[in-house]
Amino acid sequence: PGAHRTADGIAAGLGIVPRHRRLFGKLLDVLREEGLVERRGEEWAGTGKPPGPDPDKIVELLRERHPRLKAQVELTAKCGRRLPAVLRGEEDPLHLLFEGGSFEATEALYRDSPSAQAFNALVREAVSELVGKSLPGGKIRVLEVGAGTGGTSSAVLPVLPPGRTEYSFTDISNAFLVRAREKFADFPFLRFQLLDIERDPQAQGFTPGGFDLVIAANVLHATADMRETLRHVRSLLAPGGSLLLLEGTRTERWVDLKFGLTEGWWKYTDLDLRPSGPALSTEA
Repeated sequence: PGAHRTADGIAAGLGIVPRHRRLFGKLLDVLREEGLVERRGEEWAGTGKPPGPDPDKIVELLRERHPRLKAQVELTAKCGRRLPAVLRGEEDPLHLLFEGGSFEATEALYRDSPSAQAFNALVREAVSELVGKSLPGGKIRVLEVGAGTGGTSSAVLPVLPPGRTEYSFTDISNAFLVRAREKFADFPFLRFQLLDIERDPQAQGFTPGGFDLVIAANVLHATADMRETLRHVRSLLAPGGSLLLLEGTRTERWVDLKFGLTEGWWKYTDLDLRPSGPALSTEA
């Protein structure tokens, strides 16, 4: 067992940069859950318990036993290996997630992982049912918030009637829009627009009440104030419009290890709703 030190003291000793302190705190909690460190009040210390098996051997085992999890395993392993450099501010996590400017690793995660396929199938089914029952005639005006790599878009677009659909593919990053224009060139009813959902959409050129359906898949958690974010989303909906919201209600360690490297993961300030992570619980 080692000497007891505060989390801030440990972070300072390891050279953890301030923007990654929340991630470091989460990692300390993981070590505590595994019995490798203990907490007494505001101080932490090692327990002397030996670490687990070699991570590289675990990765190899996962590759062999769970080939369908390849995208998750590969990206998690890459992020884990570079974790110390990211925590010290020596490596940009976005360069890690989109190495060489490539979207392939992250696209594969949202396209090929079993969980992504299951969730996208649910979204596709919900949109198809909504179009058939609630929007049987006339224009269908759809806006997707934070469409990113287009994983959800790929599932939804084929079930929308081309002749009467207007689909606004939005994201906060122009890089995703450039990629999407190429990826979805066969869907002429798409328009590509920048949107920061933390700001008033009207001030960004969006018509209040201009959409029959707003899709937000795994994106709203990456905002500081969920109530304000949802007010902005609501302002986009036409009377009787629908919000299709997909969000995790708890985060898993491998998710924190990847997307927790980005500052957006830890932006939340509404601690009464989200006391210990960006996910919004069902109770909240």
